[in-house]
Amino acid sequence: MKKFIIFFLFAHTLGAQIALIQWDDRGIYNDIAQSFLTSLPWGVDKYCVYADEHKVASVVGKVKARGYKCIVTIGDPIFQTAAKTITNIPIVFMGVMNPGKFKNDSNVTGILMDVTIQDRIALVKQLIPAIKKVGIILSTSTPYVQSLKKQLKSQGIDVEPALANNPGGVNTALRFMPDIDLLWMIPDPLNRDNVSFKFMLMFSLKNKVPLYGLSMKYVKMGATFTIEPNITFVGKEGAKYVKDIVDGKSITDLPVLYSKGAFVINKKMADKIRLYIPEDVLKNAQEIIK
Repeated sequence: MKKFIIFFLFAHTLGAQIALIQWDDRGIYNDIAQSFLTSLPWGVDKYCVYADEHKVASVVGKVKARGYKCIVTIGDPIFQTAAKTITNIPIVFMGVMNPGKFKNDSNVTGILMDVTIQDRIALVKQLIPAIKKVGIILSTSTPYVQSLKKQLKSQGIDVEPALANNPGGVNTALRFMPDIDLLWMIPDPLNRDNVSFKFMLMFSLKNKVPLYGLSMKYVKMGATFTIEPNITFVGKEGAKYVKDIVDGKSITDLPVLYSKGAFVINKKMADKIRLYIPEDVLKNAQEIIK
């Protein structure tokens, strides 16, 4: 009984020293928070601004004044404000796409909501083991495109790029896209155009070629699959970092991490193009759309 009481008091004391600030309590922000909280052996003081940017400064100011041992932020707006105004308390961020200049500050670390190109390619090869050639449509070359091409070629995968200036150009380019194993949508304004996407989707269905969507949105619209940050990984790694900080580890020894990737699969479209998906891939998918 004594052990239980001591553990309860210890857990309560630690909980009172850790603050969690969320941008919202819905969707991905709530999913990250749940993964984080279930991976932490203590309770935390929770704050949420409910996607109201006018509340961010006051909530962050309140948390700063209470002198927590560690502050956890979920969402870009919360992190950006906290990193600017709090310099003497360790900050662990999650649910952030680009921490910018703050990522190297001595009191800041966390887990990015992004997946490395190398990890994306490794997952693609799990889904399409015999992949030899990837097609991409672009309006202009960017560092991302160059890095993607370089990484694909390093894995023995040829890249068939096609330049286009408008959706009509996308349709024309696709007609001359020879023998590709995957059509990979890239972060290009032309790829985000709804008409361009429809042409790519028609190509995928007609030629039985998987279409890698830019995001879950495009998978829901008909792309075969995409790779999203693994929410469970983000929450669990954030909890590990908080534990390390509580145990006395310096935050400067905890590097900013990229998330691991997870599949979002449109099973209906995969069946239509006759793409066999291994059971272990389906089992570990973050979401399956049927």
